[in-house]
Amino acid sequence: MIATTKKTTRSINIGDSYYYCLSNFSAHRIWFEKRFYYTSEHLYQSVKFLSSEKSGARNSWVKVRKANSAFLAKKYAHENRESYREEWRVLNFKIGVMHQILLLKVKQHDDVREALHTTRDKDIIELSHSDSFWGQTYTGKGENWLGRLWMQVRDEIRTSV
Repeated sequence: MIATTKKTTRSINIGDSYYYCLSNFSAHRIWFEKRFYYTSEHLYQSVKFLSSEKSGARNSWVKVRKANSAFLAKKYAHENRESYREEWRVLNFKIGVMHQILLLKVKQHDDVREALHTTRDKDIIELSHSDSFWGQTYTGKGENWLGRLWMQVRDEIRTSV
């Protein structure tokens, strides 16, 4: 008889197929302030322009919100950095915005809530070669704020039930 070992890991990669719903690029519409946003990435990028008094902010918000993909929403937002709202320079503001978006996503989508629940107490990692703030590399370099926020949301929804 051949012995088999069960593969175990202490971390979850957001990019894995079952957990992709935790990605900001997953096709989960978010309802926010009487509007739908195609993805949480669309919403996050759009918030950069909300309440901004800067020239072009409204047009940028519309273009980002209506972008055909999350990738394009991010691209359009980055192309219009000069129109970002002033608060966007504050690190804790950005983190707070993402936290609120993740809460909306998990409250509005049962499959996201279920996937988050199945992570149990494992670390959630956003593997990224290009974003050391929201993610981290395979070698563990990076702050992994997206994963950290998902773990915080997981703890919050556990205690609210």
